[in-house]
Amino acid sequence: MLFTSISFLYYFLPALIIIYFITPKKYKNIILLIASLLFYLYGEPKYVFLMIAEIIIAYIGAILIDKYKNQSKNILITTLVIHIFLLIIFKYTDFIIQSINDISNANIKLLNIALPIGISFYTFQIISYLIDVYNGKVKVQKNIINLATYVSLFPQLVAGPIVRYQTVEKELDDRVHSFNNFAYGIRRFSIGLAKKVLIANALGELCTKAFALNETTVIFYWIFGISYMLQLYFDFSAYSDMAIGLGRIFGFNFPENFNYPYISKSITEFWRRWHISLSTWFKDYVYIPLGGNKDGKYKQIRNILIVWLLTGIWHGANWTFLIWGLLFGILLIIEKIFLNKFMEKLPSFIRRIYVLFIVMVLFVIFNADNMSEALINIKGLFGMNGEVFINDYTLHYLKSYLPILIIAIFGATPFIKTLIDKLTINYKELNLLDDGIIFNKILVDYLFNLEQSERELFGKNKVYCTKDSGYIINLINYYTDIYDNVDYSIASAIGEIESGFTSRYMLNNNNIFGGMANGRLISYKSIEYGTLMYIKMLSDGYFGKGFNTVELIGIIYNPMFNENGVKVAKPTWVNNVKRAMEKYSVKEKLDVTVFN
Repeated sequence: MLFTSISFLYYFLPALIIIYFITPKKYKNIILLIASLLFYLYGEPKYVFLMIAEIIIAYIGAILIDKYKNQSKNILITTLVIHIFLLIIFKYTDFIIQSINDISNANIKLLNIALPIGISFYTFQIISYLIDVYNGKVKVQKNIINLATYVSLFPQLVAGPIVRYQTVEKELDDRVHSFNNFAYGIRRFSIGLAKKVLIANALGELCTKAFALNETTVIFYWIFGISYMLQLYFDFSAYSDMAIGLGRIFGFNFPENFNYPYISKSITEFWRRWHISLSTWFKDYVYIPLGGNKDGKYKQIRNILIVWLLTGIWHGANWTFLIWGLLFGILLIIEKIFLNKFMEKLPSFIRRIYVLFIVMVLFVIFNADNMSEALINIKGLFGMNGEVFINDYTLHYLKSYLPILIIAIFGATPFIKTLIDKLTINYKELNLLDDGIIFNKILVDYLFNLEQSERELFGKNKVYCTKDSGYIINLINYYTDIYDNVDYSIASAIGEIESGFTSRYMLNNNNIFGGMANGRLISYKSIEYGTLMYIKMLSDGYFGKGFNTVELIGIIYNPMFNENGVKVAKPTWVNNVKRAMEKYSVKEKLDVTVFN
C-alpha cells in the first residue's frame, strides 16, 4: 500500500484517524500497532511474520542485555548478528550468488527471494535500539507493544526517515495530541503528496521517454541526468514529508531527513543535508565505533571507506550501488585531505556547480542496472557515444517538460519556502492577533526603538521594564504557536537559563538565548525580532531535526564529553533547564498589560 494510493488515502488513513482518536489513550499504541501490521500485511502478507519475529528477538535481546551486565556485550553481538544475518539473507542472497557465478563461471541457481518492504529501515532501527540500550543511552523497553509500535510504525516504514528509539522514547508512553499538531501533520503530508504526484512522477516520465523511443541526444542525456537527480530528491523527500506529517498527526515528532541538499558547496555538506537520518546513523553506529578520526589519518580513511561501502550496499543489492557509495567515500576523503581548503577560496556558485555536477554523475551510476549502462549514460553527457547534439524529439520533450523542470529547480532550493516564511512572518508581526487581542505595532516600535538619550534618561534597567520576563514569555508564547513544533516550556526555560531575561545579552543586543556568530554575540533590531529568531532557530535546528528533549538539545546547545568519550548534554545545564520548565508547564493566555 502506497501513501499515494486510493486505498490508503480514501480508506485506510481516514478509518485509522477516526478509530485512533476515539480510542482511550492507553490503547492508542495497540491501534497503531494493529494498523501498522495491516499496512505491512497488505503489501507483504508472509513477511509480516518476519517482522514480528525480529521484534520478539530485539525485545528479548534488550532485556537480557539490561539484566546480565557481565554478559551484555556477548548478548548484544549475538542479537545483532541475527538481525544482520536476516537482512543479508532476504536482501543480498541472490546478489551474492550472482557475483559468485560471474567470478567463477559457476551456475548456482538464484533463490529469487522477494525483498521484504522496509526491512532495511526497521533493521537499522532495531540495531540502534539494541546498541543504545547496551550503551545506557536509553532504558530497555519492557512493554512489547510499545517496542513493536516503534519498530513497525507504518509512516516511516517504507522510505524512512530512520527514527531512533531515543527520539520517540517518551512519546511512546506520553505524546501530545493537539489541533495544531494535527493541522501541521495534514499540511506536511499534503506537501509531500504534491511533491510526489505532481513533480516526482512527472520527472520520472521524462527520464524514461526518449530512451523508450531510442532517440537519445547529447542534450537529452543532460536532461535525463538533471531530471533524475531532481526526481530522486522530490520522490524521496516527498515520502519523508508524508512520514513526518503522518507521525505528527499521531503525536510523534520524526526528525527531518532532507535540508535542501542541492544548495551544498561541498560533497561533505551534501551528505549533511541528504538523507540525514541515514548518514547520521552510519556516523554514530559505524564510523565513531570504528574510531572515527581519532586514530590517525590512515585509519580515518579506512573508516570512511567502510562506512561508504556499507552506505552503497544498503541502498540495494547491485554493484552499481556499491561503486556509487565507494566513489562518494573517495570524494569525501579527497575533500578532507586537501580539496576543501582549495574550494573555500572559490566563489560559492562555482562550488555549488561542482557539487551538482558530481552528484548528477554519481546518480546516473545509481540509476543504472549495471556499470556498462552507467558508462554509456556518462559518456553520453560528453557526446562520446556518437549521438547528435540535439534533435526535434529532444526539443519537443524539453519544451513540454520545461515548466515542471523550472518548478522542480526552484522547489529544490529554499527560495519558495523563504518567500512564504517571510510573507507569513511579516503578516504575523503586523497582525499579532490572539484571542481577540491586537498588539499595537506603532506602540511596540515606540517602546523598543528609543533613542540613546532616552535610554540614559530612564536608566538601562528601567527603560527595559517592558522587556521583563512577562512580556518576553508572551512573545515566546505567541511565536511557539507559529512554530508549533517547538515546546513552549523548553523554549521559555532555555531563554531564562541563558539570559535570565534581564542580562546584558538582552539589554544591549535583544538576544535572549546567548546566540553567537563568528565568535561574537548576535545583535537583533528589537526584542520581538530577537525572540522570533530564537524560536525559529529551535524549530529549524533542533525540534525539526528530532532534537525535541532537553537532553538531546543540550548535546548541541551545551555539550560535554562523558568518560566514554561520547558527546552528551551537561548535566547541570539539563537540570537547570528542567527546573525552570516547571514554571512554564502550562501556556498562559496572552497578556498585554505590559503596554499600559
